[in-house]
Amino acid sequence: MYKLTIPCVSCYASGINDDGLKELVEGVQVKTWLTGTVSDVVAENLDMADVADIPIFNRICEWNKQDMMAVYQCLEQNN
Repeated sequence: MYKLTIPCVSCYASGINDDGLKELVEGVQVKTWLTGTVSDVVAENLDMADVADIPIFNRICEWNKQDMMAVYQCLEQNN
């Protein structure tokens, strides 16, 4: 899977077949990487309530200010 593969923003199609979506990357299914949220891949023991619903594949430029501050605070608390 190429890091620049981006699902369609209207239909979420990725161009990856069903078998490819089930493949694991670092222990997580490709489909989760493309359409999941932070809570789907981060260990439960970390305090990340404010960032849990941010889509994994969002580009930083797509975040709003609240998302950016939540990520910053999460990184500071869990560092």
